[in-house]
Amino acid sequence: MAKQEKVFLTHKGYEELLAEKKQLVEVEIPATDEAVKVAKSYGDLSENADYTSNKHKLVELNKRLEEILYMINNVEFIEDATGESNIVKNGYYVYLKVNKGGKLSDAHYMIVGSTETDPLAHKISNESPLAAAILGKAVGETVQIKAIRPYEVTILKVTAEEIK
Repeated sequence: MAKQEKVFLTHKGYEELLAEKKQLVEVEIPATDEAVKVAKSYGDLSENADYTSNKHKLVELNKRLEEILYMINNVEFIEDATGESNIVKNGYYVYLKVNKGGKLSDAHYMIVGSTETDPLAHKISNESPLAAAILGKAVGETVQIKAIRPYEVTILKVTAEEIK
């Protein structure tokens, strides 16, 4: 039996998974299952597009439910960030000065588990090359990031709140 890997989630991400599970179990799966039964009652399944599409949808919904249950059963919580920190940790926003070949820019990211990643919301996975390189590093440190085009970042601030 394969070793189960921990799934890193914030408490908010965990609550969102529980809500999605409830929606699947109580609404989407039963409704789709009913749609399959209705389409099946029409007879000939070989040319029944409603049956085929709803059956496929039911498989996908059950697959998603299985993924959610795996994550819930293997969760390791990222503790809620509070205040500021001198060390980069999961669940915190990190503010950086980025140096890509002499071009300087500012960036900030919240470090979350891979299932909560959302680049548009500045949330990066703790498994990403950037996060993996800076986790555990201190404010003021400059870190080399191994990427297709390597670059370096200097950690400016680590805080629980996003600064807008």
